[in-house]
Amino acid sequence: MTRILAVVVVVVACGGSSPAISNHGTAQPVPPNLSELRALVRQHADIEFDAPAHDRGCSEELALHGYLEQLEGNGTAGDVHYLRGGCGAFPTTPLPIDPPADAGYWFCTVEAYTSDKAGDSPWHYALHVRVRISDRAIDLGTVACPGGA
Repeated sequence: MTRILAVVVVVVACGGSSPAISNHGTAQPVPPNLSELRALVRQHADIEFDAPAHDRGCSEELALHGYLEQLEGNGTAGDVHYLRGGCGAFPTTPLPIDPPADAGYWFCTVEAYTSDKAGDSPWHYALHVRVRISDRAIDLGTVACPGGA
């Protein structure tokens, strides 16, 4: 009886549930953060962008991994810079080139920005893709590469 009471006290003191557990007791998968998303992209190092990806802004000269490396390099260089992203809900106002929303996927981005202190010649590009929730696989048919300042 004392052990059961101790467990109840611990559960109540910790808020009663885990943040990864819903009210129905089912685990909610945690979307990939930027670091995991970059690792997922690296698994497809040699994938060349196809014609539809070119139409969605992706490079004709770089493969998927090379484009990621370009984002990483530019997102960590210059006077003003950032590299951010990860996965989550689909945007409420997507870009025309964005992957289509689907409840079985997360919307994922790697976004890079760099400029000088004055903000001249900014470099702002991104990678948008869906990642399947069930197995964390990248949907390579939805890759988009928005860019521009």
